[in-house]
Amino acid sequence: MGLVMDVQRFSLHDGPGIRTTAFLMGCNLRCRWCHNPESWLMTPRMMFYGNRCRQCGKCVPLCPKGAHHFDAEGHRVDLSFCMGCDKQALCEACCPGEAMVVCGREYTPEELVSLLARDRLFYGENGGVTFSGGEAMLQAEFLRSCLALCKGQGLHTCVDTAANVPQESILRVAEYCDLFLIDLKAMDEARHQRLCGTGNHQILENIRLLGEMRKPIWIRVPLVQGENALSEELHAMADFLMEIPSVQQVDLFPVMNHAQDKYRALNLQGGSFNLGIDGSKLVQAAMTTLQERCGGRLHVCSLL
Repeated sequence: MGLVMDVQRFSLHDGPGIRTTAFLMGCNLRCRWCHNPESWLMTPRMMFYGNRCRQCGKCVPLCPKGAHHFDAEGHRVDLSFCMGCDKQALCEACCPGEAMVVCGREYTPEELVSLLARDRLFYGENGGVTFSGGEAMLQAEFLRSCLALCKGQGLHTCVDTAANVPQESILRVAEYCDLFLIDLKAMDEARHQRLCGTGNHQILENIRLLGEMRKPIWIRVPLVQGENALSEELHAMADFLMEIPSVQQVDLFPVMNHAQDKYRALNLQGGSFNLGIDGSKLVQAAMTTLQERCGGRLHVCSLL
């Protein structure tokens, strides 16, 4: 069984062509701009969207732990009581405003691939299935089974990963993966530690490993003004990637602040980045820096 956060159809930025993307739960990074904070833990998460609440109070008698409180300020939920609660589904189902949302559902590989394969008519020659997260590689055995089933049905497969996993996980999955989309946040280890909560040594080693295996790689870089968009970062990145023979392209995009509602729904504080910055100019400047450094040896693209 695997734990899946969401399935998104008609994805246009998760690999080539039209794709269906399965987002798996669990992540061992804590990127300060993360757009999917609900995916961090390897367990179903209750989320409370206060702006949707109708103040009906139907959730109160259903909750065995007293997590819900109504007062003059409105409806407050202590989400710590919801962790591991076996009444999450009932709480979600009783809410007429869909304010209470459970993130995370268990699937067998067969169930998930059956769902993904429904869209195969839209994939055409270039599209297919992508597994993302969270960090899909943390569920390596489940992921391997899903990829093998997809290949058995003739589907093109991608894994979107930060590659911060043991090399054994890479080797288990690589056999059935047509394309790796690898997020590379920073080259300087101290900066990576500060931005993502851990160093980047394992990530760089896994990129080298996939290069030695000649597995196709697309690198994806979320740009932050004053951090990884600096010239020294981009030069180091270009120098590193030019050593990896199977890197097919480098995709750049600006970090946005689109997940603030999710952070509030989880009672977490989200960061803010690139405020007042023209994202297209940030990407164009980074593209120019990378292209000048690599002399055209890397195919650099914008995801805007």
